[in-house]
Parts: sequence; C-alpha cells; structure tokens
Amino acid sequence: LSSRDVAVCFALWLLYICVVMVLCMLLLVLHAALVYLYYSVFFFNDTATTEIYTRSLVGSVRCV
Repeated sequence: LSSRDVAVCFALWLLYICVVMVLCMLLLVLHAALVYLYYSVFFFNDTATTEIYTRSLVGSVRCV
C-alpha cells in the first residue's frame, strides 16, 4: 500500500466513526423524546395513576 492509500483508508475510517457517532446521538435524542412523550401522554393522563400519585403526595404531607 502506498502512503496515499493509507491516507484514504484513514480518512474513510474517520468518516465512518463520525457517522456512527452522529447516529448514536440521534438515537439517544429520539429515545429521550419518546420517553418524555410516553410519560406525559400515558402516565399522567390515566386517572387512576394520577389519583394514586396525588394521594401519595397528599399522604406524605402532614399538617400540624
């Protein structure tokens, strides 16, 4: 292999690593958005869950 071939291979390897890193970051952002959407839509819109959550908050606060 010539030095030019090595340089081209190294540049392609760096490009591959950058693409993989960008895809990983996009997947993390997508995952965080989906988790937020799940909890905001399904968890707090369920009346039984909201009632249990509210009662546990009220039960934990004691008035003197």
